[in-house]
Amino acid sequence: MEEANCLPLSVVLSILQLLPQEAFIARLVNKACREVFSKHCCIHANYADLPLWVLREFYSSLRSDFERKQLVTARAGLGDLPGVEWLVQQGASIGPSVSWAAAAGGRTHILQLLASLDPPCAFDETTCKAAASAGQLDTLRWLRSLQPAPCPWNASTCEAAAAGGYMEVLQWCRAQQPACPFDEWACCAAAEAGNIAALAWLRSQSPPCPWNGLTCAAAAGAGQLETLKWLRAHGAEWNRLTFEAAAAAGQMQIIQWLASGTPQPCPWNEWTCESAAAAGHVHVLEFLRQQEPPCPWSQWTTLAAAAKGQLAALQWLRGRGCPWDRAECEAAGQAHPEVMRWLQQGAGD
Repeated sequence: MEEANCLPLSVVLSILQLLPQEAFIARLVNKACREVFSKHCCIHANYADLPLWVLREFYSSLRSDFERKQLVTARAGLGDLPGVEWLVQQGASIGPSVSWAAAAGGRTHILQLLASLDPPCAFDETTCKAAASAGQLDTLRWLRSLQPAPCPWNASTCEAAAAGGYMEVLQWCRAQQPACPFDEWACCAAAEAGNIAALAWLRSQSPPCPWNGLTCAAAAGAGQLETLKWLRAHGAEWNRLTFEAAAAAGQMQIIQWLASGTPQPCPWNEWTCESAAAAGHVHVLEFLRQQEPPCPWSQWTTLAAAAKGQLAALQWLRGRGCPWDRAECEAAGQAHPEVMRWLQQGAGD
């Protein structure tokens, strides 16, 4: 039985192909076969070595265009050329998601097939972005070499490469003539992912890739403390959005560092507490209100907790005197039964 259990799915499928009424007959051979086939009763469309005959059976069972499009997308991402060719022949819809999957998977041969269709599958900026997001430089080169016009790109291509830390892709994009554009979202993406090397390179360009207050906010919300320190050391601005992002994500290490920042702490306001309340981060609220002076709050803080169904946060806020408007909280909390029960019991006053 152990040997049977070790059979790869591709072998199991080959055996099945030779049998009538495949699964039923196979399970009658012996207990070992029954055990193997019971483990493989569900065959997924994203299985890399799916035989064409299985794909045909699978396709015939689909009932909607959406399901068929998902199947084509899955096979394109896996580089299944015979499968995609057969699906195209059956009239399966070829939408943007198919080219995205092929580009992200580095499946240039699938893209070549799509480009040869009549009419050809349209490639656009999102196709280049998909290739860049997975570090598929060869595929990106191919897309940009298309004639009579290269596949278009925009700043999202550099943004995707920066997010993934794909320095070779990023550098190649900027070295082209004309260069692939970049903008502040490239720095935001690199900051969120903690890719300091990408940030440093982007800012070393002439002119440097722009950044703004959202760059620090992206790092703060993702808990990228070392990146945030690097940003501040290199002159990146911060503002209330930085604190809000950290509070909303419950990033206590970031919040503590922001509150003790030098030469002065990061700015905050009542929206900081509102962000923490909406996410239900009571521990963040406790810290913010323990500071001297405490982080401000308002009736919008309690309203945010009620609207998002954060009962524990709402109870904590009211237990410590945070302003509120009961009627507004009742109106905002209609979708949250626990909040409504608590309010209707007259609690919070």
